[in-house]
Amino acid sequence: MKSINYIKEKTWDIVSDRRISTLHPLVIGKAKELIIRAEKELGIKLRVTSALRTWAEQTNLYAKGRTTSGKKVTNAKAGSSYHNFG
Repeated sequence: MKSINYIKEKTWDIVSDRRISTLHPLVIGKAKELIIRAEKELGIKLRVTSALRTWAEQTNLYAKGRTTSGKKVTNAKAGSSYHNFG
């Protein structure tokens, strides 16, 4: 596949595009490239389920299975998750 600027490209999924747009500018193009190439070259449709999270969102996820009900979903506290930095 020839090299193109993936930052301006759209993926098959508007939801993923919205989530990707919250990421750090250095990551946006690579995230879109992964999704677009997986679909075109492998026939696999990938969806971004989570991208940038606030520290409060990460704190709430970390609390699950610890101080709130449910299964543990992350081992990363707020500030130690890449989601907090996009």
